[in-house]
Amino acid sequence: MVTKGSNVRYLPEAHLIFRRLKKSYHNVIYIIDGNPNKIIVIKNDKMIASFAKNNISIIDKKLMENEYQIDNFMTLTEEEYNGYIENSFKYLTINDLLNILNIKIDIKALFSKTIYFLALPLLITSILTSLLLAGYSFYLTEKRELLDKEFKDRQRSNKEVKETIFDNDKENIIYEKLLTEFQYVDKTIALSKILKITDEMNMTMYYIKIYDKNVDFIIKTRNSSKIPLYIKKLFETNQFEDVKNLNTRKIRKSITEVTMSAKLKEVH
Repeated sequence: MVTKGSNVRYLPEAHLIFRRLKKSYHNVIYIIDGNPNKIIVIKNDKMIASFAKNNISIIDKKLMENEYQIDNFMTLTEEEYNGYIENSFKYLTINDLLNILNIKIDIKALFSKTIYFLALPLLITSILTSLLLAGYSFYLTEKRELLDKEFKDRQRSNKEVKETIFDNDKENIIYEKLLTEFQYVDKTIALSKILKITDEMNMTMYYIKIYDKNVDFIIKTRNSSKIPLYIKKLFETNQFEDVKNLNTRKIRKSITEVTMSAKLKEVH
């Protein structure tokens, strides 16, 4: 049972035990001894059926094998089943709980909207940034697991999925490193300005790193002619002593990748 305020949500026993059982087999028909017998069918890591039946015969097994196209049967004693129920809660994912409680959280959208308010007093900014980056790191980890599972299930060379997994890993590394970079207000404000201008000009931030008084970052754009204006806008923020376009290259027909470097102004 899970509660949200005064509301109560009950966890289905079959779903709860399924989360534990699929750790052992990806395609299997489980038969749990009892009166009546319980049956749980798992195919491609998904529970596709659960029901109860008395006196399961060889004919019953053959019918189930033909219907679900699974020839792997496993039998659990009632004691084993009860033991799995006892510890199966730890196999629930955060998405299971959010779906049961009907809670929808768009962490990525929350992060994007909040980053522009980072020019707050140092204490508030540090706390807010740490919370957001920790949440975003969790979101990226969950997202990578889902994408990686999709790729393995389909067993094919899907270029788009591979690129998404790769980009997600790099993004995760970037933001984990940023947790140790937000030590000074000037760096926080500079990051906020870069992200805001990138968004306003319909560009995409692919990589960013702040160290000492330097900022290295890579952006992607569909209109490379806007790069001089982009640099001009960065200078107008009065946060940078120097901004350079180090390299520009076409990575796809309509996408240009620009590697840039900027130097923060000294705080007096």
